[in-house]
Amino acid sequence: MRLSMSTQYLSFVRDQIGGLIQNNKLIIAVEILVVALFPLFLVLIQMPGTIIPLLLLGWLSLWLRHQSWKGIGLRKPASWFQVILIGSGVAVVGVYLSEKAISPLLLRLTGETQPQVIEPDSLRGNSLYFSFLLVGIWLLAAVGEELVYRGYVLNRLVDLFGCSKAAWGIGLLVSSLMFSFGHGIFNQAVIIGGFLIGLVEGGLYLASRRNLWLSIVFHGAWDTIFLTLFFLSPS
Repeated sequence: MRLSMSTQYLSFVRDQIGGLIQNNKLIIAVEILVVALFPLFLVLIQMPGTIIPLLLLGWLSLWLRHQSWKGIGLRKPASWFQVILIGSGVAVVGVYLSEKAISPLLLRLTGETQPQVIEPDSLRGNSLYFSFLLVGIWLLAAVGEELVYRGYVLNRLVDLFGCSKAAWGIGLLVSSLMFSFGHGIFNQAVIIGGFLIGLVEGGLYLASRRNLWLSIVFHGAWDTIFLTLFFLSPS
């Protein structure tokens, strides 16, 4: 009986809060601002970056609105083969262009050096560390970041700007910039590069009729390629 009453009360609170925030643009703007400032907050308090609090915020926001991750794109694609083939293929082409042209150009224009996100010496030839990072890449970076930035943030931005074609365009640009700053590396070349990657991931999300799996596969394949290059590199 107590459990039933608690469930009913929780459902009542959910409905009341959900009704208040459903189309409240001020609340949506605050949510987006929290996501945007969270990486800066972690840098200021010198804490390692993590996507988990933003995942929890996204889940709570969707739950209160009676929505789900499935509703914003985490649903089975029409063809897993096509998703894996296209996502991985675009990642391979993207990595090649990045290494041969885009990154060198950005570093030359900004006069900066490429920051080391992973210590190469600790990864090179270390199968256990490689496996640990690989799991983290796919769970937290590929799935986690795509859920947050392409699923949650992009859709909230569209709600904020009016659910039009122009809103999707603005949302794509803003969410890509937030994704870039979200990594907490305030380096001009990295920010621009991250913004370009975010545009590709957002473009894949929209091109697949807002199915997240294509951008997830691209994201995971991209990071896996670089991780493997570090692991296999002789020097």
